[in-house]
Order: sequence, then structure tokens, then C-alpha cells
Amino acid sequence: MKFTRLYCDSEGASHFEVLEEKEFHELGGAGRITDAVAHFKSGSLKLYEFDDGMTIDWHTPLVGPFVEIYLEGEEEIEVESGEKRRFGRGDVVIFENMAGKGHRAKALKGGRSLIITFR
Repeated sequence: MKFTRLYCDSEGASHFEVLEEKEFHELGGAGRITDAVAHFKSGSLKLYEFDDGMTIDWHTPLVGPFVEIYLEGEEEIEVESGEKRRFGRGDVVIFENMAGKGHRAKALKGGRSLIITFR
């Protein structure tokens, strides 16, 4: 996946920059994630990849609070109350549940998503 950054130089002129593609590395049995593709004042952008049938037991967000934007695939997320919801292509989920039991996830169909973290 190609990431392109728009930025201003010291003169205020806008430019494009193609950001370096990052390799995926294992996330402790919870799929694969890249190092930050880009850092900005309030966080970073990462690409996450998950396989069919992958499950992650109860946990709070592994990378701190984040927004997940599903590009492909489908996941089912369950919260403590037992409520389950499915998320897939085009869905945006904000994960702020940093305390308690957290949530658990199951990949119904492998895919990829963008992870935007906050500092």
C-alpha cells in the first residue's frame, strides 16, 4: 500500500512525499502491524493485517487509544456486556476503552485496516 504525504516547506509551498513502505511484524498472535508509516504531533499511522479466524482474547487497546479504519475483511468485536458488532470495509471504530476488561475480537474474514494512534 502506498502512502503519500502532503506538506509545506519553509516557504509555505505545498509538496507531495511518498512515504517508505513498512514491513509487517507479528503482534503477539494478534495479527501483524507495521511500524509507524508517519508520525504527527498527536500520534502515528500504522497498517494492520489480520487473518481469517484470528481471535484476540479480552484486552484493552494494545497500542493505546486509536481509530481503526477498515479497508477490507471483517471483524467481530465483543464488549463486556456481551454485545457484539461486526465491522468491515469503510467502517471507522474509535477505541478508547483503556480500563477494565476491554474487548475481544474475532476476524470473520481476513483483511487490513489503518490504525491511527493518539499520544
